[in-house]
Amino acid sequence: MTVEIIPRMCCVLVGLLAVNISIAQIKDDGTMQFEKGSFGADFEFLKSHTEIIRLEKGSSQILIAPKLQGRVLTSTPNGSRGLSLGFINHDRIKSDSIEKHIQAYGGEDRFWLGPQGGQFALYFHPGEEFTFDNWFTPGPIDKEAFEVVKCNKTSVTLKKAMEVTNYQRTTFQLELIRKISLLDKNEIEKLLNAELLESVKFVGFESKNEVENTGEEAWTNDKGLISIWILGMFPGGAEVVIPLKEGADTEQQIVNEYFTSMVGAVGNNKLRVEEGTIFYDGDGDFIGKIGIEAMNATNYFGSYDPITEVLTIIHFAPLKETDDYVNSQWEIQEHPYQGDLINSYNDGNLERTARAKKTFYELESSSPALKLKPQQKYVHYHRTFHFMGSRQALNKISETTLGVTIDQILEQINRP
Repeated sequence: MTVEIIPRMCCVLVGLLAVNISIAQIKDDGTMQFEKGSFGADFEFLKSHTEIIRLEKGSSQILIAPKLQGRVLTSTPNGSRGLSLGFINHDRIKSDSIEKHIQAYGGEDRFWLGPQGGQFALYFHPGEEFTFDNWFTPGPIDKEAFEVVKCNKTSVTLKKAMEVTNYQRTTFQLELIRKISLLDKNEIEKLLNAELLESVKFVGFESKNEVENTGEEAWTNDKGLISIWILGMFPGGAEVVIPLKEGADTEQQIVNEYFTSMVGAVGNNKLRVEEGTIFYDGDGDFIGKIGIEAMNATNYFGSYDPITEVLTIIHFAPLKETDDYVNSQWEIQEHPYQGDLINSYNDGNLERTARAKKTFYELESSSPALKLKPQQKYVHYHRTFHFMGSRQALNKISETTLGVTIDQILEQINRP
């Protein structure tokens, strides 16, 4: 069912009526039939399988699913006729079954909690080995619905009370207040410190994720800490770009890799550090995950898709490089609070063999480890922006936020 919001509904109808017929056909009943891959097609699909909220500012629109953990499933800068920019697992959404390890619905912004692995892991039962067979996503962030508490044309606020237990059997009681908002041009320019030319099509949104310790005990290092973890899934085929903080010592190991004991190192054919910038293939066809610690990070990272010519920028706040960050490596760790602030995951299979179709890559940010007393709160912002336009226009954004031009990104994509 579509969530009905009266101030929004007339805008939704106008958007549908304004569709360019070149990407939509009129069916016998007078309704529109959108082409696969369009925002309109995904909207029609999703609202037939779950409750969907559509937020919009002109042609910039996003879709949110309260019952699917309040995730932003997809977005577009061009209304119903535009590209659907998030990765959506259509088969998983329309299935009635419950998967054992994770309900991989997809989405550009979903709420998780860290750490994943280690002696304070939330995704492994106490005493279990850190293998894929033993990995389970906690129910409150995988299977349970979030409650809508407020909604209008451009924002929605959801909440969720949760209880999770870590590898040391420490239980965390918390409440999440999650506000998702569409951003306008002035807000985007201010956040990115970059001018958007009139020719650039864009969509930008943020999730404000506030976690409160609703238990009776303070969260402390010795029993394990948790973090806010926001993950965005996008169709495979892009190049991930992560700028390093000025002065980062690139002679040291800048990039942390995951799953190496199971699938081996990513290798320099997929991962490169070039003059203060990390380039990582988000082809959606080769399993691997990388991480960057806070001391080497900036507030920005992103990707560029050479096929759709979409520039994606992630901005998060705050960045506290001196704080502890939980470590999600799948092992008992020597330093459980020297984890990553930024992660990028590239999907694939454990055998790293070719598959029939590409899937997705992820762009992820994390808060510091939350040392919260009872009733104390912490807020983590995660913002997603997509831009479409001429290479010259996109360069103004890319150089300001990522420190490289589109041509430089393409050189990495087209390297021998």
